[in-house]
Amino acid sequence: MKILIVAHGHPDYSAGGAQMAAYSLYRALSDQNPDDVCFLSWISSERMKLHSPNEVTRLEPGRNEWLLHAPNSEWLYQSTVSRSLISRSFIRFMQKINPDVIHFHHYLGIGLDAIRLVRRLFPNCRIVVTLHEFLAICLRDGQMITRPANKLCVRASSLRCSGCFPELYRSHFGLRELWYKRHFAMVDGFISPSQFLKQRYVAWGIQPERIEVIENAQVCTEHPEQRRDPQSNAIVSTFGFFGQLNPYKGIDILLKAAVSISAKLAANPSAVLPRIVVYGTMAGQSDEFKDRMTTAFSKAPEILEYRGPYDMSEVISLMSSVGWVVVPSIWWENSPVVIEEAFFSGRPVICSDIGGMAEKVTHGLNGLQFRARDPDDLSRVILEASSNEVQWRDMTRNVRPVPGLAETGTIHGEYYDRLAPRRVSEREALH
Repeated sequence: MKILIVAHGHPDYSAGGAQMAAYSLYRALSDQNPDDVCFLSWISSERMKLHSPNEVTRLEPGRNEWLLHAPNSEWLYQSTVSRSLISRSFIRFMQKINPDVIHFHHYLGIGLDAIRLVRRLFPNCRIVVTLHEFLAICLRDGQMITRPANKLCVRASSLRCSGCFPELYRSHFGLRELWYKRHFAMVDGFISPSQFLKQRYVAWGIQPERIEVIENAQVCTEHPEQRRDPQSNAIVSTFGFFGQLNPYKGIDILLKAAVSISAKLAANPSAVLPRIVVYGTMAGQSDEFKDRMTTAFSKAPEILEYRGPYDMSEVISLMSSVGWVVVPSIWWENSPVVIEEAFFSGRPVICSDIGGMAEKVTHGLNGLQFRARDPDDLSRVILEASSNEVQWRDMTRNVRPVPGLAETGTIHGEYYDRLAPRRVSEREALH
C-alpha cells in the first residue's frame, strides 16, 4: 500500500502540534514500509529563497520527504490562490507517486482544492483527513473564541459568526459552510484525536461513523532513555509550561496566577514556595504581546522563570525535570500534544477544565483541573499541589502509558485497510 501524508509545514521549519503529529505518523509508517510512504509538506512563500516557487522538491537525497512551495491558501474558503500553478506541480507529483491512500494532516496552505483534485484524478484512492481544530466550523483560527470579547463559543451559525466578523456579509458564512461540506463529502474518512473534537464535528454535520478517534502519533516516544524518576522531593513544587507563548495557550492566565501566588505567600511566609518555569517561544507574536509578557515575568521573579525556546528532542528530559506540566489554554483544545508528552514523561498535568484537556486529564487521578480562564483558581490548585507530595506520587503512578510510534502506525494502517473510497458524482468532483 502506497501512502502519502500531506502536512501543513515541516518540522525542520516549524514545530507546531499539527506538523509534529503529521511527521510522527510518517515516521511510524515509514519505519514499517520505508519505500511505500511519502511525506509532502506545504511551505509558505516565506521560503522563496530556499525552494523554487510552486514546485515539488525533495527535502534531501535519500529522504522520502518532499516540499511543495506555494503561496498560502485564501483564508475564508481555504481555496488556493495560485490554483493553476499548484495544480500542475501537485498533479505531476501525485501521478509519479500514484498513492493508494492520501492522508491530509491538514489542508492549510495547500487548500481544500487539493482534496477535489485527488478525488478527480484518483477515484479509487482513499482520502483521509485528520481534524486538528475547528477551522471548518470557526473562521477565527478554528479556536471557537468570540471576537472581540474572547469568550468561548459553543456553536457556530451565520448570525453568530457575522457578529465576530462584521466586515463580512452573513451570507459568506453560509457559503463557507457549503464549500467545506462539499469538499468534505469527497473524504473517505476523518480522524479525530479526541471524542470532544469528534462530537463538535458531528454536531456540525459530519456523520459519526465517518470519524474515527485515534490518538496522534508522538515522535517523543522514541526516546524513553530521556525520561527519569525524580531525585528530590523539591520537584513536587516545580511546575512547567511548554509550548508556544500566545494568548490561546493561556500563558497570560499562568502569569497572573503566579502574581496571585506571590501575594498569597507574602501573607503566609511559611508556605511552600512553588517554582514555575516556562519553556517556549514568542515568535510570530506582536511587540505589544512580547512587552506584556516581559512585564508580567518581572512581577513575580521569586516564582517565575522564563527559560526560552527548546528543541523537541529535549522535551521529555525537560518535562522529567519538573513535577507538574501546566496546560492553561483558554480555548477548547482537542488533544494537546503537550499532554501526551507529559504523560510519556510520567508527569501529571494541571489543565483547564474544558474540551479535549478535560477529556485527557481526570481530576484527582492523573492530574488536576482548574476553572478555565481563572488565574485565581489556578493559583489555588498550584499552591495545594506544591505541598502535597503524597498526592503527587499517587498521580504519577496513575499516568497512563502513551502508545509508541510502532503501535500508532499499526492502528492507522488498520484504519486505512478498513476504508473504501466514497463514490462521488462527477458533478461533485469537478465543481
